[in-house]
Amino acid sequence: MCVREVAVYRRQSPADILWNNLSQPGLTIPSDQAGYQPDPAALMQRFHVFSSEGRWLHGAPAFALLWARLGRSWRALALIGRLPGGLRVMDAVYGLFLRVRPRMQELVRHLVREQWLPAQMIPALRSDHAGETGAVWIYRMMLALQRDPGLRPLLEEHAAQERQHLDAFNTLLPWRHRSRLLVLWRIAGAVTGMVAALGGRRWTLATIAAVERFVDRHYLEQIEDLQWPIDSLRGDTAALQPALNNCSTGWCEPANPGSQDDRLRELLALLVSFRNDECRHRDDATRALDDHRAPGLTDLASQPATLGDRALSLWCMLVERGSAIAVRAAKVI
Repeated sequence: MCVREVAVYRRQSPADILWNNLSQPGLTIPSDQAGYQPDPAALMQRFHVFSSEGRWLHGAPAFALLWARLGRSWRALALIGRLPGGLRVMDAVYGLFLRVRPRMQELVRHLVREQWLPAQMIPALRSDHAGETGAVWIYRMMLALQRDPGLRPLLEEHAAQERQHLDAFNTLLPWRHRSRLLVLWRIAGAVTGMVAALGGRRWTLATIAAVERFVDRHYLEQIEDLQWPIDSLRGDTAALQPALNNCSTGWCEPANPGSQDDRLRELLALLVSFRNDECRHRDDATRALDDHRAPGLTDLASQPATLGDRALSLWCMLVERGSAIAVRAAKVI
């Protein structure tokens, strides 16, 4: 962003304005008349101007001086600095901009970066991003409302991995390819987690297992769509282990960023790694049910013995079918 902004200024600036790149090796930073010489690292943090009178100006005063030398519209902006308190207001706005600039830079990178993802995979990855968004909110609500202290370590571990997955998809998927219904997926995840937590231990574990059964199938479909050998995808991932090790904390950069094959291999490794995590979540929930097998973890066609079992069976069916509907919607919107 700074490079683009400076380029706009330079196209309109008169010839007597000199522009220096602070990252240039050997650049000499001048001192003002009082002997003040700013640190190069500090100069990189804010906008600075060294005036023809030998004075350093920082932030809003620097902008006002520069704008006064540019075109008519810029000179009009410079007049704000001449109003009572104008420079103070401009500096406050500039300080706010500096705080939000990292997020803006991330957004710009998402908008202008090269697109290498296979076109046929974008809808599926969009649904992955939406699903992980919902999963993060499921666990947030479970942790907020679940009163069983024995479940908390399991929920915290699962929640940390789901946040890790979401961070990876945030890095991988540009904004323009993300679902437009993310607010809805957050609400759906929060409602799912709330109902499960209020239902108690069995409902919480059965909900996790129901969600993860669907997610297992969903990830496997994408892995197979990448047309890699099925033997390397189901269980034994030894051929992909070097890539999987690098993906243990999220999205991993390929060894050769310019190679499409390496990028696709890393994408495959990421999906395999995340599927393995989700399968562990499913198995953790199943084991934690101890000897009480909730009907939601068995054949849903079987007849539960009690009204509570019927309710839980129906709930698990709704969770799985709702997940399938959400995936289809996220692939399109």
